[in-house]
Amino acid sequence: MDKMIVAIVSGKSLTEKDGSTFRPLMQSQGLNTNGFVDFELFDVNSIDDFEEDDFSIIHAHQMSGLLFNNYLADLHGVATRQFKDGVTRHSFLKRKFAELVRLPELEKMEKKLIGNARAIVCAGESIEEFVRPTGKAFLVRNCVDTSKYKCCDYSSARIAVCGPFLRTYQNRYQLDYVIRIAKAFPKLSFLLVGRIEHDDLEILHRLGNIESTGYVEDFAEVLRTCSIMFAPYSSFTSQGGAKTKLIEAAACGMCIVATPYAVCDFFAENVMVAEDAMSLAKHLQYFAESEDVRKAVGHSMKRYVSTNHCYLTETKKLIKIYEEFCN
Repeated sequence: MDKMIVAIVSGKSLTEKDGSTFRPLMQSQGLNTNGFVDFELFDVNSIDDFEEDDFSIIHAHQMSGLLFNNYLADLHGVATRQFKDGVTRHSFLKRKFAELVRLPELEKMEKKLIGNARAIVCAGESIEEFVRPTGKAFLVRNCVDTSKYKCCDYSSARIAVCGPFLRTYQNRYQLDYVIRIAKAFPKLSFLLVGRIEHDDLEILHRLGNIESTGYVEDFAEVLRTCSIMFAPYSSFTSQGGAKTKLIEAAACGMCIVATPYAVCDFFAENVMVAEDAMSLAKHLQYFAESEDVRKAVGHSMKRYVSTNHCYLTETKKLIKIYEEFCN
């Protein structure tokens, strides 16, 4: 094959707008803007039209690399590390044991995915550190086009919390944090962004300071109605694209309060971090009390993302990786 042509493959449907699909979509946008147009984008719905021999190399997102031979593995997260961390830090409820049984299977899949990849494209520093011993790790951070994100409404002290909050999603336990804090601090106002169970809605509606949106098409536009992002993720849950959500919030100039597990690889110095609910609540209250503080911190967050998560800079790194492994 004389001409370098790259296939970018998502292991999920690209019609699902979440942290996992945001990465391949934003990478594609960045490649186009940088003048690299010799690629095709595939997902689970179009993979039947795929012919591996038509491409110089395959840029495989999620676990899709397991389908191919000549591929770069794009690691957004490392599932087995999340499970191991959960075992050491938390006492699991019975419903978690089923997930733990999958640990050997996940380790086997991950080892095969990483071991057979020609190169490993890492979404963050902690992932790059994890696979560095392989000698084929490349850091390409999650990124955004900050010009498309308008600043949030700093006059609003409303706090955004991102779901979905369905029972089948591990990050649903964020509701417990929100409800506890909303009861203890009735002056704080929360907006739950994403799908939520009907039974939970009835509980939330009895509290006067929690609203919910249901599913939203334009996540960033909803974020802009708030000025604070709250991300109380735990070590034993999948992060549901937490880092991407934080980056989008920062691109809107929002203040961020989070647990350490949501903040992984997102080192903006103005992010307020704590683990227990009351410490997190105090951080939220600090931002809620002052529009001037929200504005100053929010502008700093936007500058941070513009420097460290620029889609043009990060996709230039991808082009160099393609050129190295396609030659």
